[in-house]
Amino acid sequence: MTIAKLFATAFVCFKAAAAIAGCDALQTPVAAINGVTEYRLENGLQVILYPASDDPRTTVNVVYHVGSKDDPRMGSGTAHLLEHMMFRRTETHPQVGRELVMHDMQYNGITWVDGTSYFENFRSNEDNLKWAIGLEADRMHSLVIDAATLEVEKRVVINELQAVRQDPVFLVLTKARKAIYPNHPYGNSSVGSDQDVLAVSKEALEAFYRAHYRPASATLIVAGGFDAASALKSICENFGGIHDPKEIERESDNDLRGAPVAAVVTMETSPPSAGVIVRIGPRLSNSYQVASLVAPLYALDEQSPLQRILVGKRIASSVKAFADGFKDDGYIFFFAQANEGVSAEELKTHLLSAIGTSPDQLISTDDVRRLKVARDELFKGSLEHASTVDLALLDWLVAGDWRQYFSYERAIRESELSSLLIAARTTLGDVEAKSANTVAEQIASQAPGTTQPSKAIALGTGDGQPKGRTVTRAKPALELPVILKRARYSKDSGPNIAVLDAPNDQGTVSIAVRTLCRDIPSKMRWQASPVLQRLLLYALETPEGASLKSLIDASHGRMRFSADDQGVLLAFQLPASEVEEGLRRLAGLAAFDALAHPRTAQMLMARLTEVRLQRPDPRSMAIAAMHGTHPMRSAMVADEVLSDEVEAVQKLSPLTLATVWRGCFDSAFTGIAVVGDSKGLDTAIVRRALATWPERQPLGPSADHGAGGLATGAAAATINVPGGAYGFALVRNEFKSAEGTYSTPALTVANYLIGGTPAAYLPERLRNSLGISYSVASFFSRDQIAGGGVFGIFATFNNEELSNFRGALVSEIAGIRRKGFTTVEVREAIQSVVRERHAMLENELLIAATLAGMSSSGISPAEILAEEKKLLALNAAEVNEAARFLLDEKKLRFVFSGDFNRAAATAKKSSD
Repeated sequence: MTIAKLFATAFVCFKAAAAIAGCDALQTPVAAINGVTEYRLENGLQVILYPASDDPRTTVNVVYHVGSKDDPRMGSGTAHLLEHMMFRRTETHPQVGRELVMHDMQYNGITWVDGTSYFENFRSNEDNLKWAIGLEADRMHSLVIDAATLEVEKRVVINELQAVRQDPVFLVLTKARKAIYPNHPYGNSSVGSDQDVLAVSKEALEAFYRAHYRPASATLIVAGGFDAASALKSICENFGGIHDPKEIERESDNDLRGAPVAAVVTMETSPPSAGVIVRIGPRLSNSYQVASLVAPLYALDEQSPLQRILVGKRIASSVKAFADGFKDDGYIFFFAQANEGVSAEELKTHLLSAIGTSPDQLISTDDVRRLKVARDELFKGSLEHASTVDLALLDWLVAGDWRQYFSYERAIRESELSSLLIAARTTLGDVEAKSANTVAEQIASQAPGTTQPSKAIALGTGDGQPKGRTVTRAKPALELPVILKRARYSKDSGPNIAVLDAPNDQGTVSIAVRTLCRDIPSKMRWQASPVLQRLLLYALETPEGASLKSLIDASHGRMRFSADDQGVLLAFQLPASEVEEGLRRLAGLAAFDALAHPRTAQMLMARLTEVRLQRPDPRSMAIAAMHGTHPMRSAMVADEVLSDEVEAVQKLSPLTLATVWRGCFDSAFTGIAVVGDSKGLDTAIVRRALATWPERQPLGPSADHGAGGLATGAAAATINVPGGAYGFALVRNEFKSAEGTYSTPALTVANYLIGGTPAAYLPERLRNSLGISYSVASFFSRDQIAGGGVFGIFATFNNEELSNFRGALVSEIAGIRRKGFTTVEVREAIQSVVRERHAMLENELLIAATLAGMSSSGISPAEILAEEKKLLALNAAEVNEAARFLLDEKKLRFVFSGDFNRAAATAKKSSD
């Protein structure tokens, strides 16, 4: 054995011994509430566990109590840049991002004012848990920062900055925060400035990493389906031996003295925007926990005061209101974007008037009720899914006490109209005058003060061991072939039906309905998804929809719905005894007639035309041009594209919308699945319960579901979008079923390799190697009604790099066509696709959605199993042929949009 190996072995043994010695503290919980238990290692690492028996997924999240407030002077964006580098390389993980993808983990990093979070969400098993914990321990103490990779990542960050600056809410909020925090880092943007990011040196970033990424400044959260004892053992082995260096003095200013209590700002975005921000004290203070409830009361939904006053009277096209709290302070923020013809000053005046109106005249008992319902849904959702528990705790955790999250939610449930009116009057009274006052003058009267955890919170769970919750999951977990063989099917008159008996501990049943909308006009296709989602929302507000919702709420069930450009999906859960009644009410919902509800038709038409009120952004302009009815030209401008599309949309009528809805619930293209503890429920009983399902014919001619909606003309178009803060690229290939004999499995795997994951070819080349794009991905979907499908690529990039990006994208596409993928790459991709499909069968709702989707398209179980066999039998030659078909240079159409004229002018000025 060499001397080097001897030293390496000795170091490993020393680290293991140190880890064991430092883990005694894990035997005794520090605190526990609602199944969440806290421990601490002797090196200072805070550990929070939330075990959830039988949960199919687990989350590991490491939260560092360091964020943009800790950025060095003249070094804004340092914490965010370090977050990016954490996905590059460590001493034992040479390709962190790729390894995360190969382990089928959903992952991300988030940097905000007070903290930085890194999470992995994965299928629950001990190997995945150990690997994720090991990775996070390695990232904590052995990150490798090399100069070349840092320069590439800086370019990626600059691209990201361009994208976020497109959002008017971000722009107005950034300006408002700077106004109330002129001498505090809370006034700085979390993402930093271009100049500061580009100036960060390798040595400065390494020093920041060593100073702040340490056990005593971090919290490790594990939530989901795992064994607590096994998790604690793995945490001890991986984190226990990490030495905690002495904390350095924080460099950032933190002066809140003399800062304004409020600010009113306007911005000449297109259309203009206005914002009002009011400070309400630190997140853990009494003042924050009361005043933060005021904001959602003003803009919770379409019945809320700001919606009625500003949007209802056509002063604003959109409004938002929310609260955010940090360790040192917090605020509530109101935002409005002007309607057509309304100036920034007029908008500001109306916004201040609305906020300044006595809350007694604006806020009702029903507003408070809706707030409680909405918050209770969020609270229940945060505890139901492992992947959201950690996110619910984050802000409270870095503010100083994660337990306050539960206290806060309880306070919402117990709040009354009278107390909220007092909070609104105190917080919003005379906002303009407050903007001239200092924090001492105003907030002292509210006596914020920080509070200890509420005494009503029961700390401890009896025996001190973590007690999680259970989720409804079929026992045992089922694989796709078993599901398809055990389910019973019916394809008689009416919707296609699938029933699967899967006993569970809760005696519940999941019901899903998937519809394919056959009558979507080509003029609507580019925004079909939001329109269909809005249609479903309005349908749920009708008496028929409310009836179904009330049944679900009464049984404490859950409901989920979504829409895409082909149809809608609605899934919900009920006790087995309520299934037949639930199906009868679902049939009533399907009978909803948009023509019979004038308000619905009017609101939907407003949704269709409101695109002209929104600020044209590069992404929406690229999509509009690609799907438009006019020919694409090599050079276009945003106004030209927008006016053409608005004119086309405005020609649509309520009759068209009614046609779309009728086509959505046409029984020939509707699948319904019933999965769970069905107590002998069979397809005949389900069909009888659905006896009132409407048998309808479309009101007009069916829409063209082939490739006819794709714009014709030039193969590439460049759209100049004045004010567009980033560049956006969209590449698309629509094809009919007769155009190729390539199987769906081959096309699916080819897309996966091209850009289906962050570690696929195009993201790896354009983002990770060249740093020329912040985000790049590809997509592929089949047209379930007419056959054929669509493949596309989308990416964001810096406006100044249009020429470089366009050349690189075309070159890399040609490279894929020329070189293809290796046998090893194809086999790895196939296994990943198989695992992703199995991940869609982790609980009853997902199984029901899968079966409903299969039934709606008329695909038989035998066809599904045959495709599964084709997938497993694919070889590299077949996948490469499919990739060349998707990337056929004769059929690909390119759109590049952004503020390229301004970028060219800036470049010319710099050269002069």
